[in-house]
Amino acid sequence: ADPLGFTRQLVALLRPGGTLIICAPLHPSPLTEIPNFLINAPPHHLTWWTASACQALADAVGVEALEIVDVAASPHEAIVYWMHRFSLLRARPGRPGIDERYFAHRWSWHLNLALSYLLARLATAVLPPPRGGRPCNVMLIARSPQDSTRDQPD
Repeated sequence: ADPLGFTRQLVALLRPGGTLIICAPLHPSPLTEIPNFLINAPPHHLTWWTASACQALADAVGVEALEIVDVAASPHEAIVYWMHRFSLLRARPGRPGIDERYFAHRWSWHLNLALSYLLARLATAVLPPPRGGRPCNVMLIARSPQDSTRDQPD
């Protein structure tokens, strides 16, 4: 994964003053707190992002960050929120023990994932998304420079 190189290529395709919109998985979020959740593993998600990481990316490629926002919970992510709600385990940074890792071959983690997925499938079929779901994604909206001189890759 080369987010910097990829973003430089995107910026090179913009007209002067053009708008760049990038959405990426937010960390921490319900999406990243479910242990062994393979949607968060390569090739699906190669990196996780924060607002400060988005700002650093904008600075590195020479665009003006107009807005960096957490994307509100969406109905199409209902299964993720229900899995998070039903998951008995959490992967969170900075805590010892189980919370230090996001992926591991542990039968308790596999069972937790399978059970939370099955319960979430049932809940999603009959219930609306749970209320108060924290964002799972962050979005950067930026403007490329007005002139044609841009940062070029090294």
